[in-house]
Amino acid sequence: MITPMRRLAVFFVTALVVHAPLATALHEVDHRITIRGAIYQSDGTPLSRSAISVADPDGSVLGITKTGRTGKFQFVLHLHDEDAGRMLVLRSGPITHEFRLPFDPNDRRTERIVRVSIGEVSPEVRRRAAIRTGGGIVLIGALVAAGALLIVRKAGRRGKGKHKRRAGGTGKKQGSPQRQAAGAGARSAASGRAGHGRPGRSRSKRR
Repeated sequence: MITPMRRLAVFFVTALVVHAPLATALHEVDHRITIRGAIYQSDGTPLSRSAISVADPDGSVLGITKTGRTGKFQFVLHLHDEDAGRMLVLRSGPITHEFRLPFDPNDRRTERIVRVSIGEVSPEVRRRAAIRTGGGIVLIGALVAAGALLIVRKAGRRGKGKHKRRAGGTGKKQGSPQRQAAGAGARSAASGRAGHGRPGRSRSKRR
C-alpha cells in the first residue's frame, strides 16, 4: 500500500527529473537569450508598471513581465543556436513592436543579450533623471564629508581630554617645587619637636 508520504516523495522526484534538464539548459549560454529594453510613450515619458509580453508572430507567447518605474523590462528566454535571426514581437497594451534576434550561433561563450527600445525618452525626462542622479551623488558626498569631519572633531576632543587628565594626575602626585620644599620643611620641624619632647618625658619619669 502506498502511503501519502510515499506519494509525495514520488511527486518530488518526478518533478526534479522532468525539470532538471531545463534548469541545466538555462544556465548555459547557448540555451538562453536575454532581451532588455524600455518603452516610452508618445510624449516621451516611460511606460511604467505596465504588462509586456514577448511572442512569436503567430501569437505564441514566450514570456510575460512588467515594466519598471522607468519603463525598463527584461526577459530571459530558453532559446537555442537555431533561433538566431528569429522574429519576435513585443506587446504592451496597444503598443506592438517586431524585432529579430541578432546573435552569433557560433559564439557559445559571450552572453546573448538583445536590446530593444520602443519610442524615445523626452529631453525633459532625461534632464530630470540627470538632476536626480547628480543631486543624489552630491548629497551622498556631503553626508560622507560631514561624517568624516564629525569623526575628526570627536577624535580631537578625546585627545585633549586625555592630555588634561594626564597633566592633572601628574600635578596631584608631584606638585610644584615650592610646595615640595614647604612640605619637607614642615616634616623636618615636626620631627625635631618630637625629638626634643621625648627626652623630657623620660627624665620626668626617672625623677
